[in-house]
Amino acid sequence: MISSEDKELLYLQRNLQKLDHEKLKRAETILRNAFYDIFDDNEG
Repeated sequence: MISSEDKELLYLQRNLQKLDHEKLKRAETILRNAFYDIFDDNEG
């Protein structure tokens, strides 16, 4: 059984895959700024 948290992550992943490179980079910047405390700069 898939948890509701996993369903949310799958939803985000499916929709991020639809973005072109420019929009994906913009989404990454937004997520890094919103959740700066959980992103590790060594990951890329």
